[in-house]
Amino acid sequence: MHDSTRVFKGIAQWISEYTKKQDRSPQVIGFIYLQDISQKRINKRQNVDILRLEELLGVGSATSRSSMVLVTYRWPPLPPPPQLSPFPDSVEDSYDHLPGPSSLVYHQAVDREMELKNRFWKNLLDKGASMMRVEDPVHDPIKVVLEVLK
Repeated sequence: MHDSTRVFKGIAQWISEYTKKQDRSPQVIGFIYLQDISQKRINKRQNVDILRLEELLGVGSATSRSSMVLVTYRWPPLPPPPQLSPFPDSVEDSYDHLPGPSSLVYHQAVDREMELKNRFWKNLLDKGASMMRVEDPVHDPIKVVLEVLK
């Protein structure tokens, strides 16, 4: 059994047990879904996991008070701005403005983010989920939690 399947079964079991004991469904304030942006491919299993989560929490339904924040993390460092020299000292200097490896990796991550937004997470975003990046591991997680608590 896939790890995420175990997690979702555990959540479903907890909700079921809570509902039986308390005679009501639990009130979930929100949920944070983390996606490693450095993964080369976004697979369909991750999309199935999101759909399961949507069903479990009722995100976007008229009776739901839950909020969902879809978070991408492990972003590569932002590339430095290009250094353009109007008068290069050598032929090599004239190529300084071309994107380096860090720039390409960052732009690939942006492309993956757009794929998540427009394909895998589109339905959730249309229903009111929000999307955030964790680029600064010290300050951004706090912003994510505050977004859930809004």
